[in-house]
Amino acid sequence: MLLFLFKRLFSMVLVLFCAITAVFFLLQAVPGGPFDTERNLTEEARHAKLQQIKMDGTPVQNYLSYMKDLLHGNMRESLKAQNFRVTEILGAALPVSFKLGTISFLLAASGGILAGAYAASRKQQTGDRLTQMSAMLLISTPTFVTGPLLALIFALWLGWLPVGGWYGWKEMILPAACLSLYYGANVARLMRNSMVEVLQKDFIRTARAKGLAEQKVIYRHGLKVAILPVVSYLGPMAAYLLTGSMVVESIFAIPGMGQHFVNATQNRDGFLLIGAVVVYCILIVLFNFLADIALCLLDPRVKLTDE
Repeated sequence: MLLFLFKRLFSMVLVLFCAITAVFFLLQAVPGGPFDTERNLTEEARHAKLQQIKMDGTPVQNYLSYMKDLLHGNMRESLKAQNFRVTEILGAALPVSFKLGTISFLLAASGGILAGAYAASRKQQTGDRLTQMSAMLLISTPTFVTGPLLALIFALWLGWLPVGGWYGWKEMILPAACLSLYYGANVARLMRNSMVEVLQKDFIRTARAKGLAEQKVIYRHGLKVAILPVVSYLGPMAAYLLTGSMVVESIFAIPGMGQHFVNATQNRDGFLLIGAVVVYCILIVLFNFLADIALCLLDPRVKLTDE
């Protein structure tokens, strides 16, 4: 157990190190700089600005200087939002993305599990075929199509919901639904395939032979076994959802992590971009780890060992 936790902790640190290093040197390799859009900037003034943000050395020197600050918890200031530290910007955006991601996670997980179990209970029937067709359609449709389509129907045509913003529960419905559809469809497919396999097991035949109702056989006996592959998927899904979606946040004008990530990329705001990558990586490895623990608790055959 302790060896497993140590290895996972080491792998988390290694992933973070590799991600930060890759992003930093990729930004250094891209032509141009953060001050290229400023007109009439002399070479001396440019050098003074680079010296002020500790980026006036070689790429290796700049990298070592940044890593030293990062190890002390200093992500530096944003290059575009002057006088605002990266931690302040991300600290304000993260709760927004967490709220959106949590709602989307609950919708995707619960809806996908129920839809998959329903489809499996009606294998090769109309309900199964319709569920599979709907799941494939949602998986194949990108978010930048689903989002405007939902806004067009429910906000502009029907007028039921606001088209954007982040002020109350009504503004959360469309972006949460848009963000959850793709992942919910994946969960439904996983759940359906797993449940179909489980329903052929001997213990299911025994439960049916005892005269139990089909609903009890499926949801009381089959579900807790069929859900195991879904739990493995919920870890990375939670990380992606809880950090928000760049496309969804842009479509519905939500001030979350995704929007800052896009803006940092477009504006060459390297410190803000690396800070967002750090948060993304931490959440991804953390939720993968939590998924392993949940899988171990649900299935006693799985042990948290190094084997």
